[in-house]
Amino acid sequence: MRRLGTTSWQISVDGCSLLYDFPLWMRAAERIEVPPDPFVPGPLDIERLPEPTTEPGSPAGLGEAWLGWWRTVIGLPRWTFELAGSPPMQMDFSGPDVPGLTRWPELQRIATRRWPEALRWHDGRKERDIPRQLPSSPHVGLAVQAVERELGRPLRPIQLELVLLPVRDGAIRRVTEERYLIPERIFDGPRMSEWLREELRRLG
Repeated sequence: MRRLGTTSWQISVDGCSLLYDFPLWMRAAERIEVPPDPFVPGPLDIERLPEPTTEPGSPAGLGEAWLGWWRTVIGLPRWTFELAGSPPMQMDFSGPDVPGLTRWPELQRIATRRWPEALRWHDGRKERDIPRQLPSSPHVGLAVQAVERELGRPLRPIQLELVLLPVRDGAIRRVTEERYLIPERIFDGPRMSEWLREELRRLG
């Protein structure tokens, strides 16, 4: 969402993205124990977990490999139309062969085998969550209007990216100055509007 006809602020809501859903599903499905990290969210918000294909705690190093996968995808540059002429790097980490995981061959092998199952889960939840993907999110439009009234001027040209995650978590994580990982339950709840206004005051 952005102010039409200008090069001012832009706020995107990135929900139901396979780029993020796939590693979160893999962590849950394989019961991967991940080393502590400030950017790792809580457990997947899913009614019934699929059965794992590996024993708990094996193969060795799977948790560290998963963390490398996660830290890589949350740090990827945002895809834009200016980059449309080249294959998006995001596909390397969310496609059926997951070529971006070649440095972690055991994780790549498991992810490749389970990709069809993860895709079915992702597509099913995407169909249910279409209303959340609408660019006219009231959280965004109303928050911007409120903050611009307070400031007495338009927001500066910010590019805010809100990445929604299907996790059971109460924390909003700032990855960069303008990218945030937000649990879907928080985005859909009453806390979101005030949090967004606070961030817009800080950035705008």
